[in-house]
Amino acid sequence: MKPTIGIYVRVSTKHQADEGFSLEEQRESLIEDAERRGYDWQMFEDPGISGQTLEQRPAAMEMLEMIESGELIGVLARFHDRLYRSDVAMAEMLIRLTHAGAKIIEHAGSELDL
Repeated sequence: MKPTIGIYVRVSTKHQADEGFSLEEQRESLIEDAERRGYDWQMFEDPGISGQTLEQRPAAMEMLEMIESGELIGVLARFHDRLYRSDVAMAEMLIRLTHAGAKIIEHAGSELDL
């Protein structure tokens, strides 16, 4: 059985979400990347939601809970700014992922084991 990674996609404005700005491209490229790396995957989307706080992003919170419970090994995102935009959100996410022994993989190529 292959490990499962959370794929996280987000655009920060309602206009971008309504127009499909980059969401479909994020989905397609990240699914391809996950499969190329040998992972099963589960999609998490917060369309049109700012990255300032995690509490405002229900899909991000669900994904973190699944990582903490061991259902997912980490998160794959287009770029780190899809995961967090503020220092507070970054700190919270990195602390929670570190405690879970998870990894962050950016589609651009970097992989961070926490």
